[in-house]
Amino acid sequence: MTSVFVLLDHMESLGTLITSPGGITATHTIARAMLDIATGPWFLLEPGIGGRERVRRHMNLRLQSLKEQTHLETGTERTAIKSHAEGRIQRIVQAARTHGFDVRRERDRYQPPFLDTKLPTTTTLATQMFDPALGQLFWRLGSAVAHGQQHGISMFIEQIDQPVDPLHGDAQSRWESTPRAPHCDAAERHWPWFAPSSGCSPSSDGIRRGCRTPRRMS
Repeated sequence: MTSVFVLLDHMESLGTLITSPGGITATHTIARAMLDIATGPWFLLEPGIGGRERVRRHMNLRLQSLKEQTHLETGTERTAIKSHAEGRIQRIVQAARTHGFDVRRERDRYQPPFLDTKLPTTTTLATQMFDPALGQLFWRLGSAVAHGQQHGISMFIEQIDQPVDPLHGDAQSRWESTPRAPHCDAAERHWPWFAPSSGCSPSSDGIRRGCRTPRRMS
């Protein structure tokens, strides 16, 4: 399975980042990609599902990949790549019907056909691979970092104590004056290499300040 080799390559790359002086946020982007890749083999190789179910899951993964391939040249005329992918989809669909699979399609033309039931989402599979709360947390925080969203990047930023009026000023200042977000506590429990940078202790006005700054695991 090529996805297993891709996963191993990502794992090696993550090891390089962890032992390098930089790449702090990139480790989470790579880890999130690893989780995304790993869900495919994990779903396909689940023990005890039987040969027919394994074939169905594999064909659904193939249909998803082929449909994505047809989108690579959106806006262009029919090309050899697009024609090949669409032809492969039709061959899978015809063979599936011959073998008694129920072939279904979404109304959304950008979604692939599927056999019997749709593929589970990555978030759903992540919660099954790990503890339900941890799997979803890992995926969502990794996605936030990969997309540069503030609630993900804030894990890596040390906030400096400064007078802030929580009722005035810009949104960023108000956000910094609020209590530490619950995801910081959850990240600390599951990723112990996040150490307190300023103790996150209440200041004189009762407002918690300080976030987490990452330190390398020894």
